[in-house]
Amino acid sequence: MFRRRGAILSLIIRFRRGAPGGYTNEREESTMFCSQCGNQVEDTANFCSRCGSRLTRPQGGVSSFPQGASVPFPQSAPVNPFSRGASLTTPFNTPVSNPMFRSKRDEIHTALCDYLRRAPTLAGLTLNFGPLENYEEGQDGKIYCELVVTTHNALGQTGKIRYGTVVKEVQADGNVVFQVPGPQRITALYPAATCKLMMGFRSR
Repeated sequence: MFRRRGAILSLIIRFRRGAPGGYTNEREESTMFCSQCGNQVEDTANFCSRCGSRLTRPQGGVSSFPQGASVPFPQSAPVNPFSRGASLTTPFNTPVSNPMFRSKRDEIHTALCDYLRRAPTLAGLTLNFGPLENYEEGQDGKIYCELVVTTHNALGQTGKIRYGTVVKEVQADGNVVFQVPGPQRITALYPAATCKLMMGFRSR
């Protein structure tokens, strides 16, 4: 029994050697963390396996964080490579939160609502926009669609106005080019068929 205790004590003494503060785990001392995302990486790695950043080592030793130290994380917000204005050089392994994929229909609806908000005939009214209706793709890549606007004036009166428009092009950056003239009011005297004809829209 005394021999077994002596062997255990000798093992403990061996582990305690090499550090004035007591027990030291050599593997923890050489563990590396990415300075960009805080990911733990291999000692021999040159790039982070999570964010792809190049790992830098100070001269004369291995870069590591002491046990119990907080790992720094980048303060800048993650870049969404699918959002407008995102750089084409954005790496695919960049963290992405809530990616948004906008269709042509979404872009047209946003541009049409912005257009009508600036229309002089609707000045001073509270506007509520419905979804796009009668959406149709025709020849030469043109698109015809309609939008119903519910108006409210200062007297509490409400009304509904239907607009028809022809979109000439939806550019890659989301810019919508309307066919001249712009959105037209559809009435019994000016139906959708006349609106399409006047703005040069032809079905496929």
